[in-house]
Amino acid sequence: MSNDAQALNQRDYVPLWTRASDARRTLHGECDMQYYLTFIHPEENYADPTWFGLGTGFHTVVEEVVEDDLDLDQALWSGQLEIELWLEATEKRGRFESPSNKAKRTLESMPEDMDRMIRKWFRDVHPDSDKRLGLYDDYDWPPKVEHIIDTQLEGTSGLRTTVDAIFTGGPRGRKTAIVDWKTGANPKAADVQIQVYAWGLKQEGLMSPTQNRSLGWFHHVDHGKLQKVSSYWGEMIPELIRKTEREKREIQATGKVLATPDW
Repeated sequence: MSNDAQALNQRDYVPLWTRASDARRTLHGECDMQYYLTFIHPEENYADPTWFGLGTGFHTVVEEVVEDDLDLDQALWSGQLEIELWLEATEKRGRFESPSNKAKRTLESMPEDMDRMIRKWFRDVHPDSDKRLGLYDDYDWPPKVEHIIDTQLEGTSGLRTTVDAIFTGGPRGRKTAIVDWKTGANPKAADVQIQVYAWGLKQEGLMSPTQNRSLGWFHHVDHGKLQKVSSYWGEMIPELIRKTEREKREIQATGKVLATPDW
């Protein structure tokens, strides 16, 4: 993607506020190009990745299920509609698939992937399922979904991010659980994402995270796997947000973006 990188280097707009995924990339040294493309008018400048369309559509369906009390058939219909809308929206500017040989998600498999993951999510999460994962039974239904965190941090542009789901009413020691739905092929995620959510919710007074108490979990939907996160990092989080903003300012100042060979 060297030509795209060269074109994007001419842009000078990078929002300085931080999202949980920005902090994750900063901590783990992930490719700047993916972050940069997210913000620089992607509808005009680059082809959409299939995994982005699939993940975004899936999260939209879950939000509809929770807020509008959709049943499984309605959710499956909505999922296929999301794929159709994505395909229509990306027809002119193009699409691309993962360069990884391990990735099994393709343009052709998107309808099947969406259908499968919605069915698995209903099986594992929805209270009407007789195969629901036991951990969800510990919390009230429905959860708060797509909760927006918008909080300030002195010396920065602040934290603005969205939490997939917040479950409440749980047992002592873990009354609130942050849940992030993962639709990727890799059943492993970086804990920092939920750590940042916990810090933001603490600033809003919606959570009191402490050391050695569960913050929540990543739910790897296609694998039916819950990856728990605990041991709250506390004051490490504000420093990570500051580091993230410094890196963004560097991109603004130089116009240079680090692209890994995959990109």
